[in-house]
Amino acid sequence: MAKPRKIMDKETHSLRLMLKAEGLYPMHDGWDIYVTDTVRGRCNYNSKNMTVPLWAFKISPDKGATEHLNDRGYTLYYACHEIAHGVAGVKAAHGPAFMDVFMAICPKHLQHFELGYKPRNAAAAGIRSK
Repeated sequence: MAKPRKIMDKETHSLRLMLKAEGLYPMHDGWDIYVTDTVRGRCNYNSKNMTVPLWAFKISPDKGATEHLNDRGYTLYYACHEIAHGVAGVKAAHGPAFMDVFMAICPKHLQHFELGYKPRNAAAAGIRSK
């Protein structure tokens, strides 16, 4: 399967170690995950690759670019979001099936970050701000 472009090797290694500590790596059914120098993360169902953008390793967007440098909690949340897409399937989008998987794999104290991305879906799933 083709790898994504613009892979950041050092950060990808760190992300995989972080996910391994959470019991989320290696991933199910031949999927893999990478950190890439891109604008946003992706879940590619054809190649079974997920990406987390490099910026998610550096800032927490809801706090601004100058705060929460190297916020590993936000990075883990972002990875869980992409993994939930892979597990829930292409048709789940950000609906209830996606939210069920997301809430099952993402640590509870990090789920509030989803309110900054899909607030109505997250609130409907029972996610509350911290």
